[in-house]
Amino acid sequence: MLATPAKSSIGGKLKSFAPPPWLKKIKDMNQPTLFATYGREAVVHRDLIVGRAPVPSTWRSFRQFMLDVGPAPEGENWILSLVDDTHRGYEPGKVRWSKAADPLAFYWKKDPGAVQGEWNRSPIGDDPAEPVLQAGPEVDEDSLFIGHVVEQWLPADPDKRAAFKQAFRFWRMQVKPAHRAAAKPAFLFLYSTCLLLKDLRNQLITAGLWDAHTARQDERDRHPAWGRYCEHLMRAEAALSSLPEFNGYSLYSDLDNLIDRLVRTERKYRMA
Repeated sequence: MLATPAKSSIGGKLKSFAPPPWLKKIKDMNQPTLFATYGREAVVHRDLIVGRAPVPSTWRSFRQFMLDVGPAPEGENWILSLVDDTHRGYEPGKVRWSKAADPLAFYWKKDPGAVQGEWNRSPIGDDPAEPVLQAGPEVDEDSLFIGHVVEQWLPADPDKRAAFKQAFRFWRMQVKPAHRAAAKPAFLFLYSTCLLLKDLRNQLITAGLWDAHTARQDERDRHPAWGRYCEHLMRAEAALSSLPEFNGYSLYSDLDNLIDRLVRTERKYRMA
């Protein structure tokens, strides 16, 4: 029988996001390899700089540009667009890879022969049909949680709630419109918590305490990873039960398969 969790820590969950596999790769590459590996992105970067796009000074470094925006999806003809077309400049966390034909894409276009580019269209302004695309820091995160039952897994502590709600808002800004109905707060909570549960489980396995027999149960109970595991498990179960498309998985026997499904789904939400 698992110990009953006493409380949960959203801060720990937010830290549990696994870094994308390309992050260390980009940091460690030498400059020629970086340009050779990310040639498509280098063309976009060059056009932004040459066309005098409004970019932060740090983006004059191609490496920093890649660390901030990440690789483009597979395929050709990707451009960098703004998440919110009321902005007047590119910034980390406020851009996305788009196709130029995407009607929601708002991007800096360098005309052939021109010294400087221009925005591809006038700003849309506030569009009530697409409130998430217009979600800037001034938007109340609570509006994105209307209609979602979160009391069973979201802690009562106001600071922890605010931290998770802000993380959810920024993540959902990257979700494609077709998937926003499925991109629920419980999904992001489960995604991050399952990654944390896996890490804690692996710590216990390494210590030989995951399947502890009676003689070692006291040692397991004293291990900090076990306490945190139990702390997060109940809330993960509550989030899982609210997602019918995933609740056929067991957090005990199917954790790795569930994580694989969650990772693939999260990528589909942003990239499909």
